[in-house]
Amino acid sequence: MQDSSGVGEAAIKVAIVHDWLVTEGGAEKVLHQLLHLFPDADLFSLVDFLDEERRAKVLFGKRARTSFIQHLPLAKTHFYWEKIFSKKREIHE
Repeated sequence: MQDSSGVGEAAIKVAIVHDWLVTEGGAEKVLHQLLHLFPDADLFSLVDFLDEERRAKVLFGKRARTSFIQHLPLAKTHFYWEKIFSKKREIHE
């Protein structure tokens, strides 16, 4: 199928990026709606620690592709590693 611009739907690739998936809050409600609009979108996040019940509710069961931070020691309880890295970068600049 093509739209009026002549670009076919198959040519459109959507990626959704979320900071971290650890709870169900306002940002996750927006993410839920975006995934409803773009069910085939690739999903990326620094970490994804949603339990299966929340994953089904918020992400329609979809799993995010995560960063190396997901696998760091204590990442589940200290998922703010990203803030540590950005502070370290500021100090060096």
